[in-house]
Amino acid sequence: MPTLKDYIQSTLEKGYSEAEVYSIFLEKGYKKEEICASFPNAGRKVESNYTQNTFLDILKKSLLLFYNPKEFFESVKEKSIGKSTGLFFIASGIVLLMGLFLQIVLAGFMSGAFGGINYIGGIFGSLFGMFSIIIYIFAFAFASVFVFAGISHGILKLFGGEGKYLDTCNVYFFSTALAIICTIIPFIGLLAFIYSIVLMVLGFAKYHNISYGKSVVGAIAPLIFIVLIIGFFILYFSRMMF
Repeated sequence: MPTLKDYIQSTLEKGYSEAEVYSIFLEKGYKKEEICASFPNAGRKVESNYTQNTFLDILKKSLLLFYNPKEFFESVKEKSIGKSTGLFFIASGIVLLMGLFLQIVLAGFMSGAFGGINYIGGIFGSLFGMFSIIIYIFAFAFASVFVFAGISHGILKLFGGEGKYLDTCNVYFFSTALAIICTIIPFIGLLAFIYSIVLMVLGFAKYHNISYGKSVVGAIAPLIFIVLIIGFFILYFSRMMF
């Protein structure tokens, strides 16, 4: 009767990479220790199902985040945060350009209604100010991802999560990029935020190999932290005032 080692060898001979084989047999229910021990080079640690996608592949697969996020996280697991941050910046850039375009259109309409070069100059001065503010907001959002990911990662590790910190960061960047894109649609900001939390739950469960319940706690941990900090400051200043 063929052993697991035989099945793995046969799969490798069909052209699958070690990472792909690892993922296939992990999904079949085998333990990671069994799989690693059954590879031809059993003494060498197998890279835990990291995928090899080009950035173009990531862009194409990012559409799955809208209608099949589980499949996205099953087919995308990067060894670095380069591609996820790239997607984040592209999403941010699209929203920024859309906002500036709408402001320019509005400026043209208002200048036609009120007339005057001075009015147009004032509008473009406001655009520059708005552009600066938005850049600061995106920069803050980018930096905060690493802080929030650190909080979530600590919780996930307490629950036995197997992923790395960069895996947690990737989940955050992929999820946040979709939420940013969705802000283009009017009145959908809150729903986009909630959906980004759902994406984080799915991503954490896959990348850290833990239950959805534990992933929920990891995803909302930064929110709880923020609420506690705000509550502390409100309590502190209220005592100072009274």
